Amino acid sequence: MTNNLKILVSGDVEGKLDQLYTRVKNVQKKAGTFEMLFCVGNFFGHGQKAEEEWKKYQTGIEKVPIATYILGANLSEHVENFKDSDGGELAENITYLERVYSEVRQACK
Repeated sequence: MTNNLKILVSGDVEGKLDQLYTRVKNVQKKAGTFEMLFCVGNFFGHGQKAEEEWKKYQTGIEKVPIATYILGANLSEHVENFKDSDGGELAENITYLERVYSEVRQACK
């Protein structure tokens, strides 16, 4: 029997983390467990509400229900959210894949 890796992919989150993870939980109830989530658009949002949502996950007040991988800042104002330019964990279960993202961008040039 083959074990298939189930991966979810999301586009722009725009800082709506509560909405994202509620949706993920609902999808997993219907389709079973997924091992990871890739967010390929703008992960962070603008404004106080988006910052407050991020802080809840960053500090562990809210738990991230799935291993989440994000590619990087698409907008200059989001660069401050990526403390480690080489990639790494931004919050528990949220990982920034800068090296991979940079290599793919270079290969596409």
